[in-house]
Amino acid sequence: MKVQESIYVNEVLEVFPCPVGKVFLFKNIVLLEINSGVHLTFDNTQSFIKKIKSFYAKKSAVGFISNRVNTYSSEVLDYKKLFNKLLMIKTFSIVYYNLQTAYNIEIEKKISNVPFVGFKNLTEAFIYTKATLKRKNNDIVSKANKYKSF
Repeated sequence: MKVQESIYVNEVLEVFPCPVGKVFLFKNIVLLEINSGVHLTFDNTQSFIKKIKSFYAKKSAVGFISNRVNTYSSEVLDYKKLFNKLLMIKTFSIVYYNLQTAYNIEIEKKISNVPFVGFKNLTEAFIYTKATLKRKNNDIVSKANKYKSF
């Protein structure tokens, strides 16, 4: 299900169209929908990397959801480069809609060296991402408070 067709459409703060697809920017979640037939590489992600970095410049914990509504290919080994540029990304999820994509995700997990979780629908991905970010933000606050006491 595309974001525009989901219950989350009202939470979108900005849509950034880029050469490879659309980036939906939420309060603390980035959602990416890649166009059909694209071959996603580190080089062709530069425009949305810049946008994400500027949009979330003051955030320390952001979630990333890849909503695989279209068929495309990607350089799995480039995932690490991508997330090394986006240090505020603390959780990565992929939403899949068919068995072939589910199998591809399992292969990507073994190759990419980037931890991520696969989900069958957007709702599961949003629930997981929001809960993970809340936990990570609580950890950051706890650590900050611990060091204040010294």
